[in-house]
Amino acid sequence: MNFLVDNHLPSALVIWLQSKGHTATHVREVQLNRAQDITIWNYATQRGCIILTKDEDFIDLALLHAETVPVIWLHIGNCRKQVLIDAINAVWPQVEQRLTSGEQIIEVY
Repeated sequence: MNFLVDNHLPSALVIWLQSKGHTATHVREVQLNRAQDITIWNYATQRGCIILTKDEDFIDLALLHAETVPVIWLHIGNCRKQVLIDAINAVWPQVEQRLTSGEQIIEVY
């Protein structure tokens, strides 16, 4: 799977995703850290990325656009990197299964 990690998330998530065997890029790596959400959406669409974000605006984009980009929407408050990674890691098998089954919007609490 190919992930695009949004701006409000740490670059450590890229390394973690890569350790799980996935391709991952942080928006900073491709100079999209100051881009509007629609620009990030279009980038993800063109490259077949799954967006990993805390930004609810990507859910709105997913519901409005015919080109569906899978979005993992994290409902995890401000916390240290390791706490965030541990929370994601705890549910990751289910997230991967849901992505594999074709779900387009996955909320993680």
